[in-house]
Amino acid sequence: MDKPGFVTASHTHRFGTLANWVSSTQFCIAVIAGFTVVMVVSGYGRAAAFDLAMAGVTFAIGATLRSSADLAFARRLLIASLALHWLVVGSLHVVLAVRGHAPLLTPDENGYSRFAIEQSREWLGTGPPVRAMDLYVQEPFSQLLAGAYTVGGYTPFAGLAIPVAFGTWISVAVHRLTADHFSGWGVQAARIAGVIALIYPTTLMWSCMLLKDSTLTFANLAVLLGVVGVTALMRRERAPVRDLALGAAGIAWLSTNRAAQLIPLALGTALAVIAVSLRLSLRARLVVSVVIACGVLAVPLVPAVRHKFDRLPQTLAAHRALARENARTAGPREGPSSGASWATTIEHVPDGSALVLLRPYPTEIRNFAELGGAAGNLLNLILCVVAAIGALRAWHEGRRSEILLLAGSVVSLWLLLAITEGNVGTAWRHRDVATPLLACLAAYAAAARYDLLRGLAHRRTLRRRISDPQPAP
Repeated sequence: MDKPGFVTASHTHRFGTLANWVSSTQFCIAVIAGFTVVMVVSGYGRAAAFDLAMAGVTFAIGATLRSSADLAFARRLLIASLALHWLVVGSLHVVLAVRGHAPLLTPDENGYSRFAIEQSREWLGTGPPVRAMDLYVQEPFSQLLAGAYTVGGYTPFAGLAIPVAFGTWISVAVHRLTADHFSGWGVQAARIAGVIALIYPTTLMWSCMLLKDSTLTFANLAVLLGVVGVTALMRRERAPVRDLALGAAGIAWLSTNRAAQLIPLALGTALAVIAVSLRLSLRARLVVSVVIACGVLAVPLVPAVRHKFDRLPQTLAAHRALARENARTAGPREGPSSGASWATTIEHVPDGSALVLLRPYPTEIRNFAELGGAAGNLLNLILCVVAAIGALRAWHEGRRSEILLLAGSVVSLWLLLAITEGNVGTAWRHRDVATPLLACLAAYAAAARYDLLRGLAHRRTLRRRISDPQPAP
């Protein structure tokens, strides 16, 4: 019998040894202890103590998110995720320190860090009140970062424990979503999905920087876990309370952070509800359809909502124009935002989609950052192609509820970014919210291919044994 872990007996010995070592408790402890020693020697003892405590909290919360269907692998995935994130953080900032750079890479990181320090000083009574109109005031991530600075000291090394925690939980949540709720996908598909979500380069990188992207990605996954919990109740099945609680927490986080993120999730949820209702009785289908129709028709009847809806094209155009300012690679220039309409917004979708998924083009590469962006686009396109193959295969095999939920959420998220983003840099980051969902779809295709190759190898071994029987002793 294969031992639980990242690998089975059919894997090569060298890869199996490396994967099992990375997912070992000893390796995780060694990484965190090494990072702590380096910080203490560098004079960041307070931040080191805070990071050490946060590593324990991260593991404890991650343990509650683990899959119950594949518990042994889920534990090793959590350990590997925690170790890998802290290893990347330590390696990245040691390199920056040697080169004489501050442990911050982007203007957004500096913005979050600056506001968090100001907010912390206001809380402690050692600084003036923060500006109420500061954009970062509206971000719960900034408030969480300010709390980290209050406890761990005013250094990014204390704040990095926050995105690392959310980044650690992402792969665990992906594995749980696929293993526990997508019945019939198989253990191998769930494991592959968790590993892809863990090692995907850009998702891992954003989780190791002072950026809110890992919190948004995890919140989206939390909402999806809540959605599948609700659909389980609709099917009169038992739904874990923690999934429903995670869904509520994810909605609360996104509604105070970036309510627009709820749009693709709402569409995916509606599609999933429709798919689930197809398995119910005719009366139940009619009830679900009437509830959805009434909800859609009731929105324009609320004056405040109708006013915001009418003003939305101008708001989106203004947001795109602001994002284009001082951007190295931006979307095409548009007319005044005051003249924007739903027609001009729809006309912008092709250019916006290219901005989100394809740019910078090879002809636009002028520096190392844009070269990295082009390489990231190629990797994302490969993931999308494999995910599309997995979606088609799963749809053909009758797993339509899962495909409507995942693919509907991904496509609607892309459309949302296409009409809101004007800057390639932010669009490149924000599209990674969909990467864990693509990982689930790609894992279905990869698992089918893996099973095929494993079956062929088994048949080849049987033929060899039949053609070359061992002499009897």
